[in-house]
Amino acid sequence: MSVSNVYITDNDIILDFGGYQNYSKISNSIAWDQFRRNTKIRYNNKTTHWVISKYTMETLNYVLQYIENGKLGIHFEVVDKRTKIVSDIDLYRSRISPKVDLSLSYDTYHDLEEYSFLKSFQIDAVNKILTTLEEFDGGFLFLETGLGKTVCAAVVADIYLKNGYTVIFITNKSLLGQTAKSIEQFVNIPSNIINGITYFNATIGGNELFIINYETFIRLDEYLEKDGKFLLILDEASKLKNYQTNLYKKMKKIINKINPKILIMTATPFENNLGEFFSILQVGFKFRLNQKEFINKFAVTKIIYNSSLGRELITIDYYKNHELFNNIFSNVWVRYKKADVVTELPVKHEIIKLVKADIVQFNIIDYVERILPDYTHDMLSDLSTSQIYNLMGMLLRIIATEPNALKNSNSKILEYGKNSGYGSVEELIPQNYVSPKMKELINILKDIDLNNERVIIFSTWTNVLDIIKSTILSHWNIDIFEITGDTTNRYNVIKMFNNRKNGILLCSDAGAHGIDLPGVNYVIEYDIPWNPAIREQRMNRIYRMTSTTEKYLIDIVSTLEENVYNLVITKKINFDKSLDGADSEYIKYSDLVKIMTNDMSKVNHPPLNISGGL
Repeated sequence: MSVSNVYITDNDIILDFGGYQNYSKISNSIAWDQFRRNTKIRYNNKTTHWVISKYTMETLNYVLQYIENGKLGIHFEVVDKRTKIVSDIDLYRSRISPKVDLSLSYDTYHDLEEYSFLKSFQIDAVNKILTTLEEFDGGFLFLETGLGKTVCAAVVADIYLKNGYTVIFITNKSLLGQTAKSIEQFVNIPSNIINGITYFNATIGGNELFIINYETFIRLDEYLEKDGKFLLILDEASKLKNYQTNLYKKMKKIINKINPKILIMTATPFENNLGEFFSILQVGFKFRLNQKEFINKFAVTKIIYNSSLGRELITIDYYKNHELFNNIFSNVWVRYKKADVVTELPVKHEIIKLVKADIVQFNIIDYVERILPDYTHDMLSDLSTSQIYNLMGMLLRIIATEPNALKNSNSKILEYGKNSGYGSVEELIPQNYVSPKMKELINILKDIDLNNERVIIFSTWTNVLDIIKSTILSHWNIDIFEITGDTTNRYNVIKMFNNRKNGILLCSDAGAHGIDLPGVNYVIEYDIPWNPAIREQRMNRIYRMTSTTEKYLIDIVSTLEENVYNLVITKKINFDKSLDGADSEYIKYSDLVKIMTNDMSKVNHPPLNISGGL
């Protein structure tokens, strides 16, 4: 039988099976299908070889690992091997950012002696930001939450004001006052807060600092001083993760018009996928990045049939090459993590409480499964398959989290079932029903000294927070505070909670940003978010540079949430690869179950603390 060879040249990776007999062994295997999908290898009719053209080091390592581990089921001899990672990075830098040289060394130092309050890593951060702003008018500050993004931005703003610029600090509406106070505290700059334009008749310009929320800023086009010099500081820039939104498009229009310098700030530029990260970078580069080249290199596409349009569409299936993305772009952003710069931070405990779903939850799932075929058939004319899928996914998450929240629910699926003779979901929930997660929450709170501790509890849904509130008040006489999207006196709520010895703060994701509570020691996630960046933001409300006591992040995970948990872990791995260049490992859901059932012999030492039982 002929020998199968792998030829590795400067440009191509070539698989020569040495005849069809060898190839026929794997041609229909799952391993070969996966290999072809991940490498985009193509058959060359002229040479009768399979070829991967213009490969990266990441692809080369993948191929070699696949072959050396015998995953294809055929022994290959590696005939030639050459490494070309540096040229790959330079090649894709030039293709994706043809107008910006991302390979420059940004190590110029500026005189920052008057800003004595800056820590050493913050001095480095400000220096790099100032240099990149000078080089290509864009800067990216991706400090982990709690490391002083606003402090660094205040210094940059002060320097640019002294150089004749108008500085516009754009942030969330709820953070306007807090941002103004922080900037004035550090650099003593008075600011003009603009919140709405109903009675606004001034011009934004001159050597002044303006603090504006995103929704107001995109309506201020006509008020921006013509021919002015502007520095835009975009805080919480994850709002710009979707280039298809109206906010993003209007921001692009204004940037193209006034040609400002731009400082992008967020702790989580990667939230769900690499495409969002790229969209945020495009703002700082004034949209000069090549979207087509990015998709060609970092996205795997598929063709789907859109029934509403009556034609096939190319859509992104998933993203790849996260390490290469980091190699290409990380030279221009500033990224520090607490673990890298703060040696005296207290211990942080991340604890997972795995709870077993009960018969009530399974009965509700059976009820929904009976409804779904008819619902899908009747609603496809009004809703797309993806919309129905999203509705179903959200409903299953609520079932896993808190079935009591389904009472009086406005779920379209449940409403359909009730009106179509399937009965009401309320009939499946006993009157005094306590969900598995609620039982676990009660046990957790019993183990905390609620007379001397404060606790933050997060949930995605406000009606779940209402159930949590009533349950806690039925067990304890304790003050409860709330922050949701409807909270109008957010600052006063935080102030009151901060001034107390004990109490519980209930938060939707509206409370995951802009709250600093370093004296609080407990964060409980009643439901884990799809987005690992939100989880990071939740934890960092209490885990900050000024923290002095041990911190606890407790996740309550249902056995119905396997897909959610594994998805979050996958996103977290990709977050670490693209932003930090790290190849991290996190415990899998299957290992959680083994730990819960005391099958410890099959599990490696996990990086998280696990407790609870099935």
